[in-house]
Amino acid sequence: MRKKELLFMPPLYATDEMAAEAVQDTGWTEDITYKGWSGQACSYTRRCRRYIRYFMAAEGNGLLKVAVFTGDSLRAGDRRPVYEVYLDRGKREYLTLETASGKWREAKINFLKYQGADWTYTQEEWQTQETRDLVNRYFATGKNLNVFQAVLDFQAEREELLRKKKYRTETDRIDAVMKEVPGIPEGFGEWVEKNCFRETMFYEPKKRGPVMERMYCTGCGEWMEQPGWPDGPVHRAETVCPRCGTYATYRSWNRQKQVREKTDVALLQRMADGSGYVLRLFRALRERKHSDGWETCRVELDETNRAVLGGTFLESGRYEYGEYRHTGVYRWCLYARKNSYGYYYYDSWPSWAVMYTPNLKEELRERKFWYMDLETVFKGGSRQRVDPVAILRMLDRYPILEYLQKCGFAELVREITEGKADHGLFDMDATDIRKALGLDGQRVARLKQWNGGCSVLRALQVEARTGGKLSGDNIRYIMSGKVQMKDIEAAMERTGLSLRRMLNYFSRQQERNGLTFLQTRSLYSDYLDMAQERGMDLKDDIVRRQPEMKKYHDRYLEEKNRKEACARDREVNLRFRNIREDRETSAEHFGFSQGKYVFLVPAQASDITMEGRLLHHCVGATDTYLENMDRRRSYIIFLRRKEEPDSPYYTIEAKWDGTVLQWYSAYDRRPDEEEIRKVLEKWSREVGKRYRKQKREQADSAVETEPGRACAAVVA
Repeated sequence: MRKKELLFMPPLYATDEMAAEAVQDTGWTEDITYKGWSGQACSYTRRCRRYIRYFMAAEGNGLLKVAVFTGDSLRAGDRRPVYEVYLDRGKREYLTLETASGKWREAKINFLKYQGADWTYTQEEWQTQETRDLVNRYFATGKNLNVFQAVLDFQAEREELLRKKKYRTETDRIDAVMKEVPGIPEGFGEWVEKNCFRETMFYEPKKRGPVMERMYCTGCGEWMEQPGWPDGPVHRAETVCPRCGTYATYRSWNRQKQVREKTDVALLQRMADGSGYVLRLFRALRERKHSDGWETCRVELDETNRAVLGGTFLESGRYEYGEYRHTGVYRWCLYARKNSYGYYYYDSWPSWAVMYTPNLKEELRERKFWYMDLETVFKGGSRQRVDPVAILRMLDRYPILEYLQKCGFAELVREITEGKADHGLFDMDATDIRKALGLDGQRVARLKQWNGGCSVLRALQVEARTGGKLSGDNIRYIMSGKVQMKDIEAAMERTGLSLRRMLNYFSRQQERNGLTFLQTRSLYSDYLDMAQERGMDLKDDIVRRQPEMKKYHDRYLEEKNRKEACARDREVNLRFRNIREDRETSAEHFGFSQGKYVFLVPAQASDITMEGRLLHHCVGATDTYLENMDRRRSYIIFLRRKEEPDSPYYTIEAKWDGTVLQWYSAYDRRPDEEEIRKVLEKWSREVGKRYRKQKREQADSAVETEPGRACAAVVA
């Protein structure tokens, strides 16, 4: 559209009828009441007018010109439009002229700015029926739309077409990839229904009389008798079907009228052009309704995501099905992370899903792990979710997995494929199973016998290096106690104990003290550190195999803390001497007694550190409070009970004028809070009186005094 040609169109000025309508629209007021964020009732008054905007329109040379007026401009006597909107239906173009400034705008009609806020609260727009018919006829809407909506619909449609044209290169590239995705295998839906949901055992409620109660298993689709008391069904309890042996959940049909279950399902297929693979992710929903009966279920499958994988199963593209760039068109799009919190973004890609396994042998033919039992690796038929991409990468990267599986090392295979293994334990290039595991034939047989994982493998490797032989109890302890062998090896190196004796010692200590392995490891490491600091020989059996290790650990820790506390007290007393020198003046100023409470001033800095240790708060742990008191910026005061003046109760930080900054008891808590608050208020008023008296005396004396405690504090 050429702007100069648009300006030659005949101008549109407000008619007398339009101006009179604007003058008569004096408006009205409305009282609005609402609840604020705090729940309190709020209200305000707003002024409203009947019409938001006024419209006129004219057609010429295939163009439509829409003049937009406002009530304020018409009431001010201005007959010119605020905006002139030019529209070309054939070229699908539009431009807007702001008449006051002479500037051209490209915003749609709903984004144009108008003066005056009254229009926000009204709904009507003034226009004649002739203007309305002209605009609808020009756009061929076939409806009786108002001028504003007809123009907005045309502009929005034009923006959508431009957006589609802008991103056509991207959509064509996506479509080219999606064309290579093969169809869904036959029987995929039936497999999902049978293998992806946890089964349910529906049971009928107990009835009086000799009627036999029944229950229905969704796994085998069979009716059977309910077990008698005390093994009868309980709603949401776990059970095993006596017919098919499937794990299921009891559900009372009368308690739950509808059962909905969701899960993610993964399908791996070879791309049609042979360039790689596509991992298709589905959201599966199974629903049973009481009205339809237990035997009837409805299964829905919605494909949500696709990942294109290369020859080494590295992702070359991620796609999701959804609205494309806010165009209103739903199609396959490039995946974008959506979940955000603050400045951090979380990937919502559904990595874990139940893997569809019947087609894996066919899709992965000619791969080096093709001969493996892929059904077991991907936990097919077990209803367990796995990370398919991570497993595929492991299978492709480590050829040793085929040997391990065929030799019966199921636990090792599981840990490696799930990314839980220490790959430094294996020689991945070895073709012999003994060389791959770093064990001799006897130890390989023991590993297979126990079906041990990486912890047992590492223990056997340590045994082979250090000598000796692990007992069955040692191996059971490693497998059941979540033992981390690297920690055992570190303890062996420090103490010189053999692997068997170290495992026996840890096992006994866990049982004796009721701790986990990690807690025992941490406790033992600290115990050895403190024993070494005391000059003990860590390779002496009395030290390294101490039966009452926890008792000695606590004793050494107490002595260590006591020494550190004494050193800390000596240090702060030397650094913050003003606290001790000012004690007499501070006690006279802050001292106070009320009822069963008394306010005391610390005699020296170490009294404050002791207070912090006994009440377990930070007043003595940091130098901040000590430094503030030493420099007379704020002061620490102790609130004690008169009956127990030596027992800490509350610690208070206050200003010299009696302003309380903070007050806390043990562990930063506030016992008897309301009572203590009243005591503090009375104490604060009394200290404030003393402060004001000092100010008056200082003003009356008008004599320079030496910079002592009271003078310095008053001036501060």
